[in-house]
Amino acid sequence: IDDIMAIALRVNDFMCGLFAGIGIKLIDFKIEFGRMYDGDALRIVLADEISPDSCRLWDMATNEKL
Repeated sequence: IDDIMAIALRVNDFMCGLFAGIGIKLIDFKIEFGRMYDGDALRIVLADEISPDSCRLWDMATNEKL
């Protein structure tokens, strides 16, 4: 769970900055994680697309929902 939370926070920080740079506020988003075995090691991976369809976005200037 700690790994998933750390990845989600990194994705959130990146996406908030990306959208803020073009005047859009990221309200929330949905992502899914999966498990992938690399030999004997278990890795947690982001297993979903990140797109406007999986996000709620608002215009920063008008608060209009996009």
